[in-house]
Amino acid sequence: MSTIAVNAITDASAGNTTTINGVTPNSANVIGKNLVINGAMQIAQRGTSGSTSSTGYLSVDRFIVNANGTSVTLAQSSDAPANTGLEYSMSFTRTASGQDFRHAVELPADGKAGRLDGTLTVSYYAKINTGTANGTFQYRYAASALGGGNTQTVTTSDSLTTTWQRFTHTFTNADTVAAGDLSFSMLWSVDTNCTLNITGVQLEVGSSATEFEHRPYTTEYQLCQRYLENIGVDASAAIWSGYGATVNYLNWQFKVQKRAIPTISGAVQGTAGGSYVTHALRYTTGSAYAAFGYNGSYSPVYADAEL
Repeated sequence: MSTIAVNAITDASAGNTTTINGVTPNSANVIGKNLVINGAMQIAQRGTSGSTSSTGYLSVDRFIVNANGTSVTLAQSSDAPANTGLEYSMSFTRTASGQDFRHAVELPADGKAGRLDGTLTVSYYAKINTGTANGTFQYRYAASALGGGNTQTVTTSDSLTTTWQRFTHTFTNADTVAAGDLSFSMLWSVDTNCTLNITGVQLEVGSSATEFEHRPYTTEYQLCQRYLENIGVDASAAIWSGYGATVNYLNWQFKVQKRAIPTISGAVQGTAGGSYVTHALRYTTGSAYAAFGYNGSYSPVYADAEL
């Protein structure tokens, strides 16, 4: 049997519709049909729960909350629909009107929609903890998950109950991409105070909602790390370089190249050096040591390049 090795395959229409080993390339920095990263809510690098009264990524990777001035909680939950292969969901506790949560699909380039400019189908499983409520799904092109834009609302609302249901919406993208747009931002909200659980979120090209695509855990984790990397320092350890010298250097190679130069947060002794880029960083210090995870107290360190 002969083998032919190639670097790339491009179809004649330049539409990236060629299938290679059963995988269709797409324009959203993911592998497979699902343009949503972490739609199964498996990855929670920031922790299993978080609250805010403003905006922020709190728990489950790639999902951000808009609290609109009143405290709201996002959490990873083990409550999941049966017989779906899904093990987790994300819970969103609404406490006031105007609150929502969002997921930003990265565009292939600034102002370039790629395959997102056409007919799309979004699907997800959802339930609430008590009573009934109506859920709303919206979308728009924007510079970031929270960026302004020409918000489009899918007219059919979700009739939510305490039982898991799968909701699907097929729509022709009515928004227009523009220079400065870096994401296709999706928004979910609910019309009453309650806890909403959601999982199995999938966005795909075409007019049909197919079975949720389960990517390998390691693949999903690496896709998440393009936007956030937990350097892995916990309360019992830190990464050190030298002790007692006038200048110390500490280098860290990111496991995945970041979407953009990340913001470093957490306990750090030192200041960013000149080699601080999307794939690595170097810290320098004029004190006795350089360290990630310790500057008088231990804490996780994050490299954040979220949209």
